[in-house]
Amino acid sequence: MTTSNRNRAAAEASADAPIDWAGATVETAPAAASVVYSTRLDADLARRLVAQAERRGIKPAALLRELVAQGLPAYETNDDEATVRLADLRQAVQTLARTIETAARRAA
Repeated sequence: MTTSNRNRAAAEASADAPIDWAGATVETAPAAASVVYSTRLDADLARRLVAQAERRGIKPAALLRELVAQGLPAYETNDDEATVRLADLRQAVQTLARTIETAARRAA
């Protein structure tokens, strides 16, 4: 008998066994609703996500939930604060530096 046949036979045998519900509790509160969001990741980002999830022993979806939960508060802070991508900040600094250099050359 194969493993799957043994598992099936065991499941069928236990299905007929009586169940003692004396210690059971009834859940009266509704379960919290969850929402599914679908997103596309480039191949490199997807590989990094999977690798990090495997290192932590969790599924990539669980890691995504954790990352969103950790990162979202940064977007919910005061309106006086802004969150920008590091690449955008670097580009703005480089543009500003070129503008200052150009103005200094013209003034000389």
